[in-house]
Amino acid sequence: MRILLHHRIASRDGQAVHLEELHAALKRQGHETLLVGPPSFEATGFGGSSSLVDGIKKMLPGAVYELLEVAYNVKAWLRLRAAVKAFKPDFIYERFSLFLFAGLWVRRAMGLPLLSEINAPLFEERAKNDGLKLHGLGRWAQRMIWNNVDHCLPVTGVLADMVAGYGVPRERITVIRNGRKVAEGPTGDFDEALITRHMTGGDILNEPYVWTPPPGSPVPPRLEIRDLTVPGKCEGLNLAIRPGEIVGLSGLLGSGRTELALRYRDQGADEMVFYDISASPEGRSVDRGWIERVARLIDIPFCVAGGIRDVDTARAILDQIAARASAPELPAEVRQALTTLAGLRAAVAEKERRIAELERERAERIADQDRLRENLKALPAGSDLHKRTLAKMPEAENRLDGLARDLTTARNEAEAARQTLRERVKALAI
Repeated sequence: MRILLHHRIASRDGQAVHLEELHAALKRQGHETLLVGPPSFEATGFGGSSSLVDGIKKMLPGAVYELLEVAYNVKAWLRLRAAVKAFKPDFIYERFSLFLFAGLWVRRAMGLPLLSEINAPLFEERAKNDGLKLHGLGRWAQRMIWNNVDHCLPVTGVLADMVAGYGVPRERITVIRNGRKVAEGPTGDFDEALITRHMTGGDILNEPYVWTPPPGSPVPPRLEIRDLTVPGKCEGLNLAIRPGEIVGLSGLLGSGRTELALRYRDQGADEMVFYDISASPEGRSVDRGWIERVARLIDIPFCVAGGIRDVDTARAILDQIAARASAPELPAEVRQALTTLAGLRAAVAEKERRIAELERERAERIADQDRLRENLKALPAGSDLHKRTLAKMPEAENRLDGLARDLTTARNEAEAARQTLRERVKALAI
């Protein structure tokens, strides 16, 4: 089948991963697919977002920005209509977005079936978490879209009940659960331990983990916290960390991380690492608010990470830590060395990310070429479909050759960046 996948995703985050996996899975099954969406989607690296969209959203009042989202449908409709005319799909598979009406307009004008994948009740979600201003318009848009597509595809049973609550008949609702392939092989050969290893990269015991020292050699905790209570945040927290163990602190702002950092300091921790894990997927830098609060309290080394994609951001964070830290101020030459190393390491990471992207694309192209060969064997020689499939082979081979050249260049650039980093580290005697 010929399937057109339509979306309005601008950032390269978990949404993008899901969409690309779906695209690849349909292609592996032999379908012809076309992905249609904002041009910035292809141009943005993973963890990034459209700087233009981010800037407009920050500059404009919320209600004005939401009206611009509606106006954007004119551009989306023109792009989608052109793609439909050129690709001639059997149906459109659209990822639901609150103010995205372009799919419905094309459905009505061209008579194509429209399926809507629904990953969240976006009206309720944006009203609660994103400061949605035009509640009446948002509620109407969600109801109108869900009731006018040919079929709704919510990703959970709870979400299916919400869709039905908006008046969509149950026969037009099918739950499709999100997932990602983590391994290949007969499912009958997968036991619980193997599935766990595939999904997490290691073994997880059903029983609570209790560390037991080797017989005859008890090892005391390196760090121990007992009965830590922070009113409104945590109560009676007990934690012991022994040699070789790693502990991570997670939670929303206000969940008590600053108080825990202070208690770790008082208990003798040598160093702390804070990772704002949602910064990159949300297209923002690490939150400097809690960096400042922690820097004021503790006088041990601590690292921060999350959404730091350029040297300027790294320099600003280092300056902020130096300005607020209770430890003696870092000498200027040390700050400069750290900033330089951060920039060089970021350059290496960017090169490695590019290599991973090219390798993934090359694997997909090889799979496409193998699929074309298998299709040729199954098709009657001389048929129109056989001729069209045969005509695609040179283009597929040219793409593979181009990817091989790009991959070689990317690997050489990455090795050059690594060598520069190694030389600078050696020069600094770190």
